[in-house]
Formats: sequence, structure tokens, C-alpha cells
Amino acid sequence: MEHLGTIHGVGRLVVNAADVCEARYHINVYKNERTGFNTANDNIEADSDELHRAWSTGATCLLRLETGDEIIITIDDFTDTGVTIGANGPIPGF
Repeated sequence: MEHLGTIHGVGRLVVNAADVCEARYHINVYKNERTGFNTANDNIEADSDELHRAWSTGATCLLRLETGDEIIITIDDFTDTGVTIGANGPIPGF
């Protein structure tokens, strides 16, 4: 996969259509040659209770970036300091 760049900043975590908390993000964006889609992974840091709730329920999550753009994310792993996320599809700016 080709690394296209990185997005980072402070946005909002949206879970099941509800804006739940502030989220710091650092996300690497790649071009997946096999599928032709952009893919992203890395981590976000936010309120641990909200992150755990979203992770444990498998809720639909969005990350609203500082620009107001949104990325549909999956929460792959939960830790005390944040979550590892994945995203496939349109990544704003890439």
C-alpha cells in the first residue's frame, strides 16, 4: 500500500448519530492497490468511557474532523489511552 499522507487534529466522536465527545486523532492514509480505495488506520484519543461504550457495542461511529468532514470508522482495539481505528472509503483530502 502506498502511504498518501497523515491527518491529525482535534475533532468529535459521533456514535449512533449522537455527538458524544472531543477526539484527538492521528490517522495515516494509504491507497490500497488491490481494491482501489483509500484506507486509514491509527488512533484516536477521547473520553475512555465513551470509547469503551462505542467499542463494546459495535456502534456505528464517525470521526468529525476539524474541517467538519466526517469519516466512518471502525474501532479495532480499545486501550486505556485510546482506540485503534480503521476506515475504508472516502478520506477527505485524499
